[in-house]
Amino acid sequence: MTGENKFSRLTQATLTAAAFLLAQAMFAQTNLSPTNPPPAAMTNAASIPPTAGGPAGPTLSNPPRAAVTNVASTNAVAAKLEANKGDKRDFWASFVGLIVGACLAYFVDWLKEWRKRRQDQQAAIRRSQLALVGHLNTLNNIRTQYLDPVRDDKERHVKLIHYQMEDTAWRVPYDSIAFLLTTHNPSIVLDVHSAELTYVSAMRALDARNDAYEKLHANSKLMAMDPNTGTCTIQFSDPRYLRLLKLTTDSLYETVDNAMERLLKEIKALNTAGKLLYPKSEFLALGNEKEYVMTGAFSKPNRPA
Repeated sequence: MTGENKFSRLTQATLTAAAFLLAQAMFAQTNLSPTNPPPAAMTNAASIPPTAGGPAGPTLSNPPRAAVTNVASTNAVAAKLEANKGDKRDFWASFVGLIVGACLAYFVDWLKEWRKRRQDQQAAIRRSQLALVGHLNTLNNIRTQYLDPVRDDKERHVKLIHYQMEDTAWRVPYDSIAFLLTTHNPSIVLDVHSAELTYVSAMRALDARNDAYEKLHANSKLMAMDPNTGTCTIQFSDPRYLRLLKLTTDSLYETVDNAMERLLKEIKALNTAGKLLYPKSEFLALGNEKEYVMTGAFSKPNRPA
């Protein structure tokens, strides 16, 4: 939910509450005046003195009483006015309470969304690292099992056999790590994508080398084979097949080495980026990093002249 939608929802709730309370206040205002107005002052007719020159009034044994007002009715009106004052106080208390409640509901909803967004972003970084680690492990298996044993051999292109490696199905979720484009290092997303493309290129280089191997054997003739060592002597009519096999073999060495270097670098870069954004969270770190680093004689592919 975007901030604009949240603000609209908060505004709508506040206006609804204000309209409800305003209607309640208007209804209460209709009851501010008493329904029964106080009666007019009543006087005793016997207490009215006779007019000058007129007949004298009747003589009463009790003295005349003063005008009597309806005290009970006056007290009722005063009590109702006091009750209406209390209603006004209740109205403002309810209004302020609803506003505060709406603000608190908005804050709680925003806090839940903020926590969920942080969790999703951390999970996206870990999934990206996991995909790159899967690529790195696949290439490491190709290197250690297939390439390294004959890396320094000048005849490695004819000694390597047909080799298959299953491609990992993991891919980096770029839509989930797009938020990294708004950080202090936005180029990390492009670097991760470039590193993953080197893995794809390495897997295609392996397929290209296997295709060149199959073409060479499909267009050659077996002349002799040593049953003890498995060494074969073949005769081919077109030397271009042998040249293609050599070029694809050298390309496979270079592509795998470059891809492993790039993948290792971006796995560490994602770890650093995650630590900067979420210092208290843990991200993937390779404990056996030296296993993936090329050292010594195998640091670069040995291309025979």
